[in-house]
Amino acid sequence: MDKTPRPTLMASGMICCAALSAAAQGLTGTDVAQGRNPDGSAYSGTVQIIQSASAVSMAWRAGASSYIGTGVQDGRVLTVNWSADHPVVYVLMADGSLHGTWDAGRALERLLPNWSGHRSQTKAMTLAAGISQGRRAPPRVVSYQFRLM
Repeated sequence: MDKTPRPTLMASGMICCAALSAAAQGLTGTDVAQGRNPDGSAYSGTVQIIQSASAVSMAWRAGASSYIGTGVQDGRVLTVNWSADHPVVYVLMADGSLHGTWDAGRALERLLPNWSGHRSQTKAMTLAAGISQGRRAPPRVVSYQFRLM
């Protein structure tokens, strides 16, 4: 009898179901923010993102400053209105980061996913199932459940 472990169809189903759950979370999480102000000075901080369907709420914290905003995701583009005349417009990159501009394109911001904590498991499953809506996917990780035959 061959004792070689083989992936089962059950493993694919488990990954797919978990990935659909992760895709529903989409952008939700805390990201590291790095940016340039309109005057060229650099800043860094964190951004808490909460997504429900295509609607997104964001809370930025950089040093002693904090801001809140709401927006909409349309494919790979996320537009967020906040306490300024012009929205922040982000593009979802292949690596899961968001690259954006604000102040009518005079300032730049990059949001990097925080891979630590409980969300890393759903990110791995999102990538494994190939769900494009769930942006939080780390380098390729595939999980298998083995059954001895």
